[in-house]
Amino acid sequence: YWEALLKGSFEGKVGAFDTAFTVKGGYIFAGDNTLHYESQMPVGVPDSWYDLDGDVEGWRVGSELWLRLPLSNTLTLPFLLRVDYQTKTRDGNGPGMGGISYRDFNYQHETKNLAFMIGSGVDKVLSPESRFAGGIYYSYLTREDNFCEGGVGSGWFISNKIIPDMSEHQLLLRLAGERTLSPVVILRGGLSVFYGYVNIEPKSNEVNSGSYFYDYKGSGDGYHAGIGVSLGASIALKPVTLEPFIHGGYQFLRVKWDGEEYNNISRPYELVELDKEKHTRGQWYIGAGLSVLFGQ
Repeated sequence: YWEALLKGSFEGKVGAFDTAFTVKGGYIFAGDNTLHYESQMPVGVPDSWYDLDGDVEGWRVGSELWLRLPLSNTLTLPFLLRVDYQTKTRDGNGPGMGGISYRDFNYQHETKNLAFMIGSGVDKVLSPESRFAGGIYYSYLTREDNFCEGGVGSGWFISNKIIPDMSEHQLLLRLAGERTLSPVVILRGGLSVFYGYVNIEPKSNEVNSGSYFYDYKGSGDGYHAGIGVSLGASIALKPVTLEPFIHGGYQFLRVKWDGEEYNNISRPYELVELDKEKHTRGQWYIGAGLSVLFGQ
């Protein structure tokens, strides 16, 4: 999909504070989405399948407010408040086979993300050649998924297929430094470390022609932690300034949950206790780039 992004900013003075306020948003257009599913029983013999084609829609909006309080010519206290919201929907429809019958299938998967951040820090000029900044931030993050698929006209659907809703309370530490080596070269570096407590609520339900009912509800928790490092420089080569950079890091997510399963397949109502489920994911990332400033 393609996404159009817009951003507007205002900078000024409010009382003793230097203020920077930014509003941003985006809209998804020209999206394309496909979903293929196949079950084999025994292996090599398709038991059920579908090929669905659809699109992607969604939008995002956010704002960011920086307040900087100068205490002296060399010391400043920055304050940050940021809010971001995004919703994205993928859907599709197409032919398939369930059991022994062919029918049309469709599905929709909606994801909503909300992020709130607040924090403060210090920005200190150590010498004419050196500068240091650090800050501690609190973030509240939520993700909600709603998934629904089914056979058209069959009265059958599955919703949320154990795609859990998640929320996270996260504490973030950021450190940054700058050193002027010469009138031509300035070096910069940064370090970020975060730890988050994760709350998870998996859920799923299924109905088949009104005769079969299945409902799963669970709860769990875990943690999300990571570290990132960045290095960069400004190299003044008039009439341009080159700014190469590289950054990378690692993050780790571990959650576990248990729950209860209700169904009325063979009895009016039955409760089944499920064992604990565990989910672990580690991710490395690295990136690099080069900015070119003209007229500097």
